[in-house]
Amino acid sequence: MKTGQLALLATATPKRAAFDPEAPAVAEFLPGFEAVAWHGFFVPAGTPKPIVEKLSAEIRAFMQQPDTVQKLAELGATAVAVDSEPFAAYITAETARWKKVIEAANIKLD
Repeated sequence: MKTGQLALLATATPKRAAFDPEAPAVAEFLPGFEAVAWHGFFVPAGTPKPIVEKLSAEIRAFMQQPDTVQKLAELGATAVAVDSEPFAAYITAETARWKKVIEAANIKLD
């Protein structure tokens, strides 16, 4: 995009992206649309809660560091970190949402 070889038509985030506020979000003309990539950290089932909480706190602290926020912004990403329980709820909701899309489109694995 910086070289002019590509043009950003819209973002799949719910709101306009900070890296290019001139580009509309798809949700502006298709309300409710959102298709964002996310990354997360997982531990084996049964990991003791104090360990999960400690890892979660360290990851949140890392994600809030100015260098982390800046580097992710340069890549067109937003630094977000939440506790393990809201993250688990998000994964459950995303799984259900995309399951509906896959089933409606009759997508099958080969």
